[in-house]
Amino acid sequence: LDQLALKNLDSTQIAKDYEKYLAEKAEWLPETKEYFFKIANDYNSSIITNGYQAVQGTRINKAGIQDSVDHVFTSEYIGHSKPSPLYFEYVFNKLKIDPQKAKILIVGDSLSSDYQSALNIKADFCWVNQNGQPLPEKYPQPNCVVEHIKDLHAIMNSSPPKLESTL
Repeated sequence: LDQLALKNLDSTQIAKDYEKYLAEKAEWLPETKEYFFKIANDYNSSIITNGYQAVQGTRINKAGIQDSVDHVFTSEYIGHSKPSPLYFEYVFNKLKIDPQKAKILIVGDSLSSDYQSALNIKADFCWVNQNGQPLPEKYPQPNCVVEHIKDLHAIMNSSPPKLESTL
């Protein structure tokens, strides 16, 4: 902060204020809420996030989804961050999932965190690519790419069902 000529600012207080305001922001993208609840109702679903426990807990409560998912896992609580396999070792142990036998789908918008996690643990991945970004060459084609969560709902409810559970 001194280098930015912000000598009188307290970096600890800035961090606390940032976390407070971040926790208060819990907005649904258009039509997302409806389809989130449909998917969470039909499949074993958990939230996996690299966020702080207090921040994510507040956001999840504000969004009203705490009772719609089986578990919420945060990197702060686990002690490891996505895409570390140690993060998922904890998740699988807690959920009593054998990752070699279970059909696991990670849904996310981050290639470096969500998709890399799926690659690391050999899980299926659905990329929520809202902005139509091109897939970087370093990544193989994901199992599915959707622009909106309603598209994922349609895929998951196709006949026969293509997916069994989501993280």
